[in-house]
Amino acid sequence: MRKLILQIAVLGFGLSLMTAEALIGFSFSHDILHDDYMRFRSKKITLGNQVSPQKQAIEEMKKRYGDIEILDVIKFNKKYLLIEWTRPMRVHWFDLYNFEIKSLENLPTGAYNVRLQRIVNENRFIFNADGTHQETYVREFPFILECFRMEESKAFRMRRRKRFFPINKEIAFGLKTHATLIDIVFTSDNVEIKFGPMKGDEGNFFAADTDIPKTKTEYTVGENQLVITFKKTNLHDRLKSYAIQPGEKNRYFNHVRLLEGKENSMLVLGLKKAAKFYTGEIKRFQDSSSVVFMFSSKDFSK
Repeated sequence: MRKLILQIAVLGFGLSLMTAEALIGFSFSHDILHDDYMRFRSKKITLGNQVSPQKQAIEEMKKRYGDIEILDVIKFNKKYLLIEWTRPMRVHWFDLYNFEIKSLENLPTGAYNVRLQRIVNENRFIFNADGTHQETYVREFPFILECFRMEESKAFRMRRRKRFFPINKEIAFGLKTHATLIDIVFTSDNVEIKFGPMKGDEGNFFAADTDIPKTKTEYTVGENQLVITFKKTNLHDRLKSYAIQPGEKNRYFNHVRLLEGKENSMLVLGLKKAAKFYTGEIKRFQDSSSVVFMFSSKDFSK
């Protein structure tokens, strides 16, 4: 079955990322979404002359949403079109059009910056989210977002699940600055790093909501280490002389080092061979925040 695509070049997505980068201070991993999207697009065929269903869908979209830019139109399962659209300086949205009954439904991806990973069927769509949100400057760890419904007569719902990356994939996320690393907790397959306000700069930590510091991961090949850098973060006094041990039952770490520089702190995880993939999750509390890194020998994103 031929897959059809209508593409109009836009600059909105690039500009929005540039703006967010300037505000947050980290250079985002543009390739996280770009690579996923290009792999998916490589399966499509460029659209020539539009046929009636495409015209009808686009006309209906513009009646509903006004002045929009159509990015892609994907035809599947004989009677459906998935339409990707945006406005300048905005994220991408997706609508499902059934051209047999002429119905148009918006998929509830919210204000997250997402790209289509795959179409399972007309009731389930899977997207990759890079962690940014249009209405806030929060930077989550990248995740998978699914839009689904139990049957065609039901409304679509959204759910999130963790996305695992190869251990050598660099990820930047987090928002705050001037935090203090106050504790580290290990389990058999993960590590949780906890943060509190830096003394004398409590206002910045608690402003709007608690969050983790700007964080970046980096893998060193020769030493098989994952280096996690926390921007403008110091160590709690008790951690400066604390010998950190991951525990004998830990399946993924050989050793751990905690370092403090002039502005940044670093957690260096010496990895075992079983540590092939990892993911992260931010937790926010009233008086603190934390990030949990989970490791695995398999990619559980699939």
